[in-house]
Amino acid sequence: MAKPKVFISSTFRDLEQYRKRLWNELEAIDIEILGMEKFGARASSPLDTCLEEVEKADLFVGIIAYKYGSVEPESGKSYTQLEYERAVENGADILIYLFRDNGLIQPKHIDFGENGEKLSVFKEGLMNKHTVDFFKDSADLTERVVNKIQEKLPELSINPVRPESLPAKIFRFPIGTSPWICFVSYFKGKPYEMFTGPADEEILPIPKTIKDGLVICNINSDGYERYDFQFEDRFGYRKTMEGLSYEFNKQMAKYAWIITSLFKSNAPKGAVLAAIDQMSIDELEHPDDWKNGVIQALGLK
Repeated sequence: MAKPKVFISSTFRDLEQYRKRLWNELEAIDIEILGMEKFGARASSPLDTCLEEVEKADLFVGIIAYKYGSVEPESGKSYTQLEYERAVENGADILIYLFRDNGLIQPKHIDFGENGEKLSVFKEGLMNKHTVDFFKDSADLTERVVNKIQEKLPELSINPVRPESLPAKIFRFPIGTSPWICFVSYFKGKPYEMFTGPADEEILPIPKTIKDGLVICNINSDGYERYDFQFEDRFGYRKTMEGLSYEFNKQMAKYAWIITSLFKSNAPKGAVLAAIDQMSIDELEHPDDWKNGVIQALGLK
């Protein structure tokens, strides 16, 4: 069984010793620790590297003091805030720790002005959305985080079981001149399964106004799985399209299954993108149209 993955997020220079002490203590626990200390040299940008690692995490530990941190120019948000937002999107468990220094912190470790205002808004949002904890020094932080992770370890170590029904969205895109449809289900806020094929309205008579619904997994007495799509029509009636997983071209289904397997194994988006890019899809005259449509449907770009 894979070890639970824990991402440590904070600004660095002001909390370097805090991170070091916490990291050393966490290494004694049966988890995989993720954070900037392990990034190393990579081809991806620093922000992309951070977010790729966050996407792997089962548990996100956010440590916030008095610096907002480096700001990503396009969004105007700090790396720490963007890491937190990605963890929320991906459905990770969230633990937030705020520094309460009793007036002893050095001025160089405090952000004022615009970044100070952004930090205040960020902290206020965290306190509204989470039951935050406070720490006074590195020993206090380490004790609180280690104890909490040990408490949560049993539930983090259990492989998640797919619920019978998962929320899903429908995406439509052309391949050459032919319309195609893609169903993407979501588990803990992240893409989990994908089904795609030609948009044959006789086989799948789903109105084009329908954008979302449920993907339902049915398991028969022999253990075989069948996936259905259920949606609500404009009159409020539920309709179910049975055999979603059997309706599409079987040769194309293998590519969807590769992508689904990557998402189920919690692979980072970069790995999924690389897998799609490397697919040699001889079954289609316009394989790049399929790749681009799937990438857009999965929110990979």
